[in-house]
Amino acid sequence: MATFVKKLVEKASSKKPGVLSDTLKPDDVDPRLVFHYGIPSSSFLLEYNSIRQILAIATKDGQIKLYGKYGSQALLESSEAVPSKILLFMENQGVLVNVNVNNHIEVWDIDTNCLSTFHCYEKDITSIGAMWHTPYLYIGDSSGYISVLRVDQEQQYIEQMKYHIPLSASHGKHNEVESEIPVKYILPQPTAETKRVLIIYCDGVITLWAIQESIVICTSISTTLQSLCEETKKVTAACWASTGGTKVAVGYSNGDILLWSVPCPSDSKSEQLSINETSGGQISPVCKLNLGYKADKIPISKLKWIDADGKSSRLYVLGISGNFSANLQVVLVNEHTESRTIKLTLNPAESLVDLEIITSSIEHKRHDSLLLLGKSSQIYSYDDCLIERYLVQCQNKSSPSLPKEQMVKLPYADSSITVTKFLTSLPSTPCSSGSHICIEI
Repeated sequence: MATFVKKLVEKASSKKPGVLSDTLKPDDVDPRLVFHYGIPSSSFLLEYNSIRQILAIATKDGQIKLYGKYGSQALLESSEAVPSKILLFMENQGVLVNVNVNNHIEVWDIDTNCLSTFHCYEKDITSIGAMWHTPYLYIGDSSGYISVLRVDQEQQYIEQMKYHIPLSASHGKHNEVESEIPVKYILPQPTAETKRVLIIYCDGVITLWAIQESIVICTSISTTLQSLCEETKKVTAACWASTGGTKVAVGYSNGDILLWSVPCPSDSKSEQLSINETSGGQISPVCKLNLGYKADKIPISKLKWIDADGKSSRLYVLGISGNFSANLQVVLVNEHTESRTIKLTLNPAESLVDLEIITSSIEHKRHDSLLLLGKSSQIYSYDDCLIERYLVQCQNKSSPSLPKEQMVKLPYADSSITVTKFLTSLPSTPCSSGSHICIEI
């Protein structure tokens, strides 16, 4: 943008031969972005803060656009014009964490829209997780090592904690596999976020880890995983599929989607006694979802789960192969999932790069919407209530109408700028600090 503005000024202020001019010169301007409207181009990553109701959209050139309630919006610009790798809101902390492809961790204050602190991580970051309602972050890397950072907002500082989870202690079959196995997902267990965390490795091993005791409570068995699928596959997506943290959905590089049962220690007993009773148990597969991705060998890119009291809970599944997304599917996840798969295929107008579930309140009632980010940086929306109704009616063997998509305009209107005008606060001094130029590209 700065280069473009300087070239524009240079062209406008070019001299004619033999004519003296004291007009504005390229070196007189210091162009910088003061406001941005709409959806940035090259958007490719979504993240949503359900408490603040803020949607974050990351671009491939280091920008992050925030959309809040009442049409508010802000643009965050990193000093490095490189793509983001991971976005994460730290709930109740007023913080957005951005990890870029250079493994630099940026902490943004979403109240001031300013960069609070910056941390250069020495290894390749493959996953992050937040200990809910605390300033602590889990950082998983390509070697299988998990470290813990503390974000100090007041001092604007990231502190490296002594606590860590080594691969040798947390991976159930570490002695039988490679020395480095990337950590793919770090999921604090619901209702016990400060006590236990689920670690999912790239090779498919799943471990429930006791934080205070620093021990493995239970793990998946690799032989069971191999029997379900003979070819080699890597974990590519995962999310919790129950409110109590007893079930997790995992997507794989070959198109498989498995639901795993996770033992949950009883809260009525002491933590140590519950761990002792659960220790040695297995994280076992409950069922495999046959949605057609495996037949075409389409890797599962993202999974999102919505709770509905266990009766009509839904799992959103996005598969992406290369630069193109396959169809997006929604499947009911309840007590009948093993015997009968109730699903819906959504066909957006273009290939997708990401999806997110956003929550709003309408007349004191919760309302969920599915947001889809297209390759052209357009955003499409589906009413989750209509999708739920469709799936329930299909379960009852009726013939419902298909939900329709809507193109979302953020912030709810398109820009109508068609011309630009150069404005100055002091006409006699074009280089004054009050000079602004509006450019629509």
